Amino acid sequence: MPYKSLLLREFHTYQQPSTRKTLTFYNAALTPNLYDEKEKTSLYFVLNDVPTILCTFIPFKYENQPLFFQIDLNSKISFYTLGPNDIDLLYFEED
Repeated sequence: MPYKSLLLREFHTYQQPSTRKTLTFYNAALTPNLYDEKEKTSLYFVLNDVPTILCTFIPFKYENQPLFFQIDLNSKISFYTLGPNDIDLLYFEED
């Protein structure tokens, strides 16, 4: 079960109309390359058209957030960020 990483950037939305496998998310973190060292960046998650804020990062204060949630098969999901910095999302897929 190899881990995968998803890079989320400002103004880009990652969408998957329907998951083919169960996805388990473990961690979210700011990437080492900061575009703005003073501004916060938030990670949003949309499951079946219902948006939820997962976490907010502040450079040099709150840069990492452990997660543990699963997305079942055939779920419509998307992720997006609000803020200037990139976020790396760690997950794995299982049948």
